[in-house]
Amino acid sequence: MRTILCLSLALVLVSGFTAVRGNDESVKEVKAAVADMIALLEAGKYRDFMEKYALPDFVSEMKKSGMFEEAVNGFKHDKEQDLLKHLRMAASMEPTVDDSGAVKYSGPSWRKPLLFKKIDGRWYLAN
Repeated sequence: MRTILCLSLALVLVSGFTAVRGNDESVKEVKAAVADMIALLEAGKYRDFMEKYALPDFVSEMKKSGMFEEAVNGFKHDKEQDLLKHLRMAASMEPTVDDSGAVKYSGPSWRKPLLFKKIDGRWYLAN
């Protein structure tokens, strides 16, 4: 019985370590994505930004409907500055990782957090 208890405890400890390590890797990957997002937006590469970091289903739907360029222009005029401001703030923050593996940055005065989801091995801005 003691052996089973020790093995169970060891398994819990190893599982916890793996989960933390996985979260650390996710945070590292998202921080790199945030830096890349900032660089793309500062360079005015809005189309590249949207193709690389907008959710794939959204990009696919916009391209199929012929509305992708309009979405890029709308983003450039309506949302880019606000998002860039929040990305710059996020670059100096530590995010949280939820149970689903999504990575979230939130600030005290933010209306909503920046949420990142990993899809097919790549991180996307999910909101």
